[in-house]
Amino acid sequence: MKSKSNTEKITTTTTALIDSANRSVKQMMECLELLNDVKGASSKSCSLIEHASESIKVLNDNVISVATTTEEQANVSQIISQSAHEIFQLSEKEKSNIEGVVSHSTVLSSSTEELDLELSKFICMLRPEPITHFGIIRS
Repeated sequence: MKSKSNTEKITTTTTALIDSANRSVKQMMECLELLNDVKGASSKSCSLIEHASESIKVLNDNVISVATTTEEQANVSQIISQSAHEIFQLSEKEKSNIEGVVSHSTVLSSSTEELDLELSKFICMLRPEPITHFGIIRS
């Protein structure tokens, strides 16, 4: 009987061990499925991170391009502003020169009129006789 009792104990223990091993295998399979899910999610995350990194690089390149272009435009705007200021100064100088020419022209015109009057007087002094036109004496 002892042998039967031992056999039953061995059978019970073996059955319990087989059940436990089966549960362990089942849990291991579930863990493997979860691990595959995690691996897939991890792979997808890596892909998204790579895509985000590429997008950040493109964004960075664009920001650098905009900054460079803005700096170039600022330099060009400064040159345009300087040129406009120089044109204004030259215009003011030319305006002053033209005003001087107008002033001298007025003086020259006045002097020419005075010279014409004096020449007329001089010519009259040289000809004491009356000026005639077609034989008619004018007074």
